[in-house]
Amino acid sequence: MVEASRWLGRHGAGRHGVQVAAGRHGQGGSNVTRQMSTVMQECIDQCVDCHTTCERMMSRGMELGLPRLGMMMVSCADMSRMCADMMMRCSSMAADLDMMRMCAKLCGLAAQMMRMCADECLRTEDAGLHDAARVMTSCADLCGTITAEMMMDA
Repeated sequence: MVEASRWLGRHGAGRHGVQVAAGRHGQGGSNVTRQMSTVMQECIDQCVDCHTTCERMMSRGMELGLPRLGMMMVSCADMSRMCADMMMRCSSMAADLDMMRMCAKLCGLAAQMMRMCADECLRTEDAGLHDAARVMTSCADLCGTITAEMMMDA
């Protein structure tokens, strides 16, 4: 098993300031307690914005006769919310390494969904959907950064 300090970065701090203190949890399991980094908080905020944007814009796809886009917006909204929720749980409490890995995987999947949805939005000529695509792309980029950092040395 990878040491907690190695997982989130060398010398007890991740590249983006995640403070780490390794401890014991239950029957021989390890856990990680840390303070939320600025980048992680920004990613949570962007995921919440992405969720809100997708919720607001999902009917726009239907209005334009693009039911696939509407369904993608629903999925993107759900995944953005789940990603934000998981990051809040992983950063504000003691979480074991398996939980951190799961959070990283979820962020990576959410980023893929956001990019797919953004690409679909950009295929339209709708300015509102283009704005939504910018929100999704920005969030996907940050989720990718968080994913890479969490999975480093995992």
